[in-house]
Amino acid sequence: MKLTPLLTAAAITLALPTEACKRPIAPQANDAGIASVSRDTHSSAHGVLHTEKASSPSGNTDSGVIIQGTLDKNGKLRGLGEIIYPGGAKEIGRFRHGKLHGKGKIILPSGTFIEGQFANGKFIESDREDLDCSNEEVTCKTGNLEGVALRSLFTQYTGIEEEAPEKVNINFYGRLELMWEKKKEISPDNPVVQEIASTILDEYKKKPHDTVSMKDYETIIADVLDETNSEISWDKIAELKNMNRGERKLAEKVVKLITAKDVVAYSLTELMPSANGELNKNMLEFLLKNAGTRFLYSIPALGDRWTSFGPYQFTSFALHDIPEDRRGASVINQALPKDIRIPGSMIKLRGEDHHRAAFLFMIDNICDLIKRSNDASGWKKLETNKEAMRKQIIIFCAVAHHLPSRAKTQAAEWLENGADDQLIDHLTDLTEYARKTTANVEGLSEE
Repeated sequence: MKLTPLLTAAAITLALPTEACKRPIAPQANDAGIASVSRDTHSSAHGVLHTEKASSPSGNTDSGVIIQGTLDKNGKLRGLGEIIYPGGAKEIGRFRHGKLHGKGKIILPSGTFIEGQFANGKFIESDREDLDCSNEEVTCKTGNLEGVALRSLFTQYTGIEEEAPEKVNINFYGRLELMWEKKKEISPDNPVVQEIASTILDEYKKKPHDTVSMKDYETIIADVLDETNSEISWDKIAELKNMNRGERKLAEKVVKLITAKDVVAYSLTELMPSANGELNKNMLEFLLKNAGTRFLYSIPALGDRWTSFGPYQFTSFALHDIPEDRRGASVINQALPKDIRIPGSMIKLRGEDHHRAAFLFMIDNICDLIKRSNDASGWKKLETNKEAMRKQIIIFCAVAHHLPSRAKTQAAEWLENGADDQLIDHLTDLTEYARKTTANVEGLSEE
């Protein structure tokens, strides 16, 4: 839906000191590296920008606010757009739910501006050539990890060997650097890995740690799922996957059961080495609180020689888009509006696009499974218990992420046999992934 311009019920007031000049605003960052700048309250060394609801409920011209761009299904500005306030202030860039999200710029009437990355209306400090966190150590309280013997990938992430102490100093850039060196060692004939390692490390050290709580991380993922579900075209998916009406209806019903916690559990199966769901959850919580989301987005997969990194350890087998070859998440990506599609190459995947890519790949695998088993009696049984269906689907998605073809074949056989028992009982060579995912789902449900 295009609307240029649209007037909404909002008003704006500006309070700027007289010495404000035409230079970027220098926001004060909090401990998480997020500045106190948002659409609702925009504060800086140069002044305060406030917005407040006007009395008009219908968005008539008395509000004086102009919105240019595309509205989502809830009537909020989405994608590239611009908001112009009565006093002359502007917000320009990429929006989600009516707030700057992604690259954006706020310009005040005086010419003072702030430009960079935003998240849900809040400014996040952008890359800075003068910032170098490569030698920065963070003092971390280990919390629920205290006293736990950490090995394998847990040691790679933290540098802690044996039992975790109460407190530990960690250089998270150094941990990433060591992991990427190991990645390069196991991928000597992959020039892309050699190149992307330097790129990822350089990007990481030029931004402050974006630490968040587990709850906030789940909210980030929930926003991605909500936006994707809201904007995706199931007509287009049906066309792309050659699905009939019944197959499409079932696929849409199954996909909408997936929650942010499910996606986190799916990620833990890829990212964590343990079959202890509570331990995996505690490690994720520790990393989010101390290293931040970009640390997760930058972790290389150390179990393969492909170009793979991030919380879902994606490879080009699951995300790949060139004219003659489109795979996995890249197929379903075509059902999204162009401005919120993920990149067509793994090497360009950054930030929240990791979550969208994972969700799109889940949709692709679910559609393939339904194509193979739409008439299977097992679906009718699962539909009588949506909670049971959701748990089995998350297990399927996790094992399909690992070995798609085998997972689809074995899951389809299970459904054709009536789904009277658990999916894991039919995953002959994928039980390890299924057990880990089950443990992760249960571990997260205990929060």
